[in-house]
Amino acid sequence: MVRTTPYSLGLALVAGLSFAACGSDEPDPDPKPNPTDTVKVEAFAATPTTVAPGQTTTLTWTVSGSAGLSVKIEATPGGELTTSTMLTGSIMSAPINANTTFKITVTKGTATPATREVTVNVDANAIAVNMFTATPAMPVRGGQVTLQWTTSNATSVEIFDGATSRFTSTTMVAMGTTTLAVPNATHTFRLVATSGAMMAERSVTVNTTVPVGEVEPNNDPTTAQVLAGGNAMGAVNPADDVDYYRISVPANGNVRAETSDGAGGCNFDSIVTLFAPDGTTQIATNDDGGEGLCSLLDPTTNEDLTNLGAGDYYLAVEAVGTATGAYSLTVVIGTPGCGNGILEGTEQCDDGNTTDGDGCTAVCQISFAGTVMGPLPQIGSFSGAIVPGTREDNYQVVLPAMGYIIARTGVPTIGTCEPSGANDTILELFDSAGTSVARNDDGGQAPCSFLDPNAIPALLLPAGTYTLRVTSYQSQEIAGYTVEIRTVGLGCGNTIVEDPELCDDGNTANTDGCSSTCTIETFGTINPPGGDVVVTVPADDPANPPFPRFIEVNINEGQSITATTSDGAGGCPFGTLIGLFSADFTQLGVVNGNGGCANINPVEDAFAANLAAGLYHIAVISSEAVGGPLTITVNLLNPACGNNIPETLGLATAEQCDDGNTANGDGCSSTCTIEVAGTVNPPSGNVNVTLEPEGGRSTFIRINTTVAGQSIRIVTSNGNGNVCTVQPDLALNSGDFTTRLGFVLADDTTTDCTGIDPVTNTFASNLAVGSYLLQLAPWVGQGALQVQVTIVNPACGNNITETLAANAETCDDGNTTAGDGCNATCQVEATPIAATIGGAFVTVSGALATGEIDTYSLVIPNGMTATVEALTYTTQGMPALGCGTPDDTILELRSSTFAVLASNDDIDIDTDNLCSSVVGEPGAAALAAGTYYLQVRPFGSGSLANYYLDVRLVP
Repeated sequence: MVRTTPYSLGLALVAGLSFAACGSDEPDPDPKPNPTDTVKVEAFAATPTTVAPGQTTTLTWTVSGSAGLSVKIEATPGGELTTSTMLTGSIMSAPINANTTFKITVTKGTATPATREVTVNVDANAIAVNMFTATPAMPVRGGQVTLQWTTSNATSVEIFDGATSRFTSTTMVAMGTTTLAVPNATHTFRLVATSGAMMAERSVTVNTTVPVGEVEPNNDPTTAQVLAGGNAMGAVNPADDVDYYRISVPANGNVRAETSDGAGGCNFDSIVTLFAPDGTTQIATNDDGGEGLCSLLDPTTNEDLTNLGAGDYYLAVEAVGTATGAYSLTVVIGTPGCGNGILEGTEQCDDGNTTDGDGCTAVCQISFAGTVMGPLPQIGSFSGAIVPGTREDNYQVVLPAMGYIIARTGVPTIGTCEPSGANDTILELFDSAGTSVARNDDGGQAPCSFLDPNAIPALLLPAGTYTLRVTSYQSQEIAGYTVEIRTVGLGCGNTIVEDPELCDDGNTANTDGCSSTCTIETFGTINPPGGDVVVTVPADDPANPPFPRFIEVNINEGQSITATTSDGAGGCPFGTLIGLFSADFTQLGVVNGNGGCANINPVEDAFAANLAAGLYHIAVISSEAVGGPLTITVNLLNPACGNNIPETLGLATAEQCDDGNTANGDGCSSTCTIEVAGTVNPPSGNVNVTLEPEGGRSTFIRINTTVAGQSIRIVTSNGNGNVCTVQPDLALNSGDFTTRLGFVLADDTTTDCTGIDPVTNTFASNLAVGSYLLQLAPWVGQGALQVQVTIVNPACGNNITETLAANAETCDDGNTTAGDGCNATCQVEATPIAATIGGAFVTVSGALATGEIDTYSLVIPNGMTATVEALTYTTQGMPALGCGTPDDTILELRSSTFAVLASNDDIDIDTDNLCSSVVGEPGAAALAAGTYYLQVRPFGSGSLANYYLDVRLVP
């Protein structure tokens, strides 16, 4: 079982990522020849054999021999590229900047090794066409097609349509686009890039379609109009009109369908749905996936549209709401095959082309840029480049036994990631079935990536072959990167903290902070009242951070810790970080010296103040590439009124405040209790106060509530209308000052007064009967300020949901109007969802104005339990597409009393999926019989034009 590392003083204090190779395989001192050990290189080639500087080549091989042979490929210069057991394979080289000789060596037992070499030359003037595409792939005849390209080292480009030149440029050369008319049935466009006498070219073919007119009636599957792919021109009119088209799909085929106005735009809001041969079973549907409000069914993003059985299927086009208009329906019926962008059959990849050298070969097999294999542990380091930005580099990782795969990137080398804005890598690991095991974007030295088993438990893997993929965020080009791949087994010394380990620094050595049995080592003990300990701190190494040095500190009840680092004579030998940890090495807090010596001060560092009695640990590391002896000086301060530390432990009477003195009349008394400037009882009152300047003492006002559910409204002023030259931060606390309910910060960019509104500052609403302390902390200005306090009685329609009132509310939308989700007595009006236990997802839809909440109810029958699964999305029938930034939802599951059981804002903020999900939430599991509520609302001040909510009950 893997558990979270119990120490993390920032990035630099995490246990170092290093490995110890344990054991060895001694060779047989007298090997005997084995006549069955024969090997041979049948073919070894590089494509191309001449490259421009920085380009790559694809190496392919075919070898033969008895089982168990080994294939090694090396580059001179460059070193080993891969070791493999595959008889036939291919890999991409790293970017080539000098003439390079690649050598393949095949070995097996005592057989004579078989070798072959191939040389790739670098020509500074060599040119290449890296990419040439046409969109759409099947344009309307008489319409247009957009051609896009990228080249290297060319000075001009020319596009031919057959033998006719259609475009030429000397400015749009490295990359460019152009739009050309396509009046004929077939057009083969050829891009020719030139530089002097050098030339490179690539072709793309588009087949145009002739649109057919809609033939009514075609309002259901029985009257569906036959469409053999291509384009149909039709119209939805009236608004409830639905147009059906019958298409014939081959075995394992796929379907792409898109609506538009036929000229690149969109006339109205449409929906396109694909139905199975029975005409009623919905396979996929889409609302706004195309241009504007038009629709798109895309097999490259929706696997339901792929690998279809042979037969006739039905496409339906309809409008959303009351919309009407003309449309062009473009249908592409695809057959399985490499290069269509869809993973099918035995394909390992499909990047939409049949071009070698881009990570996916011409026959849709992964092209490995390197391999890590062999007995555990192993390490491989490979260099590459993501050029163009859509490139995917794949690396093969073979685990011979259960263990971990660890990978990290650096730009250009491990330990660096510069410049941070343009070199954002992504690492993703796949198993042999192509299923994603783990993914990381910025887990390393940001924005580089780190697949770390200490953070990603899924990296504990069974024996097998895996693929590690390196890509770039948002298809940015990365001129050069390094990926380090490690495989390790189970046990101490593998860098992964496994129960019952407390640390693992990648070795089994003692006296380096983490012992040979993976327990944390301490380097001294300090008892009250304090003392000094000298430790030797290793230098920082960003590529392999060293383990911190810990000392033990025993503390009496209520004491606080001061800890300073120095050279023992008042100087600072190097920059440090210092942290405080509990007895079980849970981190309590960290201070960064920012290039100097770090110190813990309990007045500023509350984590070190007023501690419970027991054992604690202090840890230090160097923040520079310098290490050496370091003196840690610790003082243990006893609790006392007047030391500027509010203390509740170790005293006969807990302090409410501590302003650093024992004087009365300054807001904090001689016994460290709060002195109030005034008291307000219902219904309201004004208190005049004088505030100190920024950084001065706070002022307190006591406010009493007498009716359950009352709220507190605060308005400050200084006699100048709504212009306040004195602006404090406001905080509402419990009457004994042990709990802060909430706060409002002063707006120092305007002259607006500071206040608390219980409608928006809900911490001041729906309060229990009792006493509260309003704290005014000086921020802007100083001097006289009037504080107006109003205690608001609970009432339906005041926009405050008062659950503690005699007539407990479950909602309050600011009115007493029924039929708007909250009725005239402030009880929720919920829309029932007919979900059944074990049934499929039930889908409901809605729209949200700013601040609006939609509430749905569902029932778990008596005598049964169920788990609620629910998620939001914005494209009908396609929950996997999630939500983008404009459609950010919040989803909450509530009990029959409206207590929150589970809540979610964003499904995955890393991938910009801002929809919400309570799938897998513990609070939604194994719920007893009863009524439950789901509430959907927009995030912040946003709104949603439309959303869909899927709900089901799982037994």
